[in-house]
Amino acid sequence: MPLIQDLPLLTVYRSGIINLNGEATRLMHDAHLQVDLLPPASRRMPWQLDRRAGACCNLVAGGRNGSHLRFRAPYRAEALFADYPAEVTRIIFRITPNTQYLDLYTLAAELPVSNVPATVQQKSRRKAA
Repeated sequence: MPLIQDLPLLTVYRSGIINLNGEATRLMHDAHLQVDLLPPASRRMPWQLDRRAGACCNLVAGGRNGSHLRFRAPYRAEALFADYPAEVTRIIFRITPNTQYLDLYTLAAELPVSNVPATVQQKSRRKAA
C-alpha cells in the first residue's frame, strides 16, 4: 500500500515530467489549466510554481487513476538539474502558497533523490577520499 502524504508535494523528474501529489492537486483551482515552474531570480530565492493564466504548460490528469495532476517542462527541469550530478533522477519539493500573490506557490525543502543505491554511493565516496 502506498504511503499517503498529507503535505502538498511536487516531484520534478530529470526527463521534464512534473507530478503533483494528491494534496498539491487539491490546492490547484479549476479556473484555468495553465502552469509553469519559475526559476529563482537570485540565489537566495526559491523556485516557484506559477498558476497565473497564460503560463506556458497545461496541467493534465495523471497517476494510476487519473486523480493527480502533472505537466511537462523539460526546459525548466534542465535548468533545475544543472547543479546536480547525473545520479539524481528526481527532486521533491514541498509546495507552500506565496504570501503576496494568489496564483504563485513557493517550492521549498528540496530533496534530491538518486537512482543509485545508498551502498554504492557510500563505496564511491570512500574511493574518492
